Amino acid sequence: MRKIILFAFVWLILSFSTFLPSHAVEQILILQQGSGGYTGTKDTRISNNDWDSPPQNTLNYGQNDALLLERDGGDNPLLQFNLSNIPINSKVVSAALSLYNRTTSGSGGQDYTRRVNLYRVLVDWDEGNQVDSPVNVSGAHGATIILGKGLLSPGRSRAWS
Repeated sequence: MRKIILFAFVWLILSFSTFLPSHAVEQILILQQGSGGYTGTKDTRISNNDWDSPPQNTLNYGQNDALLLERDGGDNPLLQFNLSNIPINSKVVSAALSLYNRTTSGSGGQDYTRRVNLYRVLVDWDEGNQVDSPVNVSGAHGATIILGKGLLSPGRSRAWS
């Protein structure tokens, strides 16, 4: 089982046009946590794994420094960006999400391009306040596979098209 460690340093670049009565004005908005005062990114991961004690599928990772992604779907990152700075009458022209890999892909140290699938989560989720910790104690909260009841299952998520 190979894990991919992604920087929690994630940003989304949106290019959008604001429609004014006379013409459209194209603007670029960079949503990077801490950059330019932006604090609207939420991230965590949910795990399907249950081989450790306590089982990973009962833990919250909302305050971890890195996101993990496993090729077999064991660990799944969740990212959310606050888009309220985009004016209501805007049309998003393009968006780019940048993720950075901190592990080599090949056994000989080679690094290969990785492809990941993006899914739109259709239900609300809680980033959480834990670092690799269960949410079954007072004051602890956050997304887990168990609490999410299949957050990435059909009807609760949809592939981006």
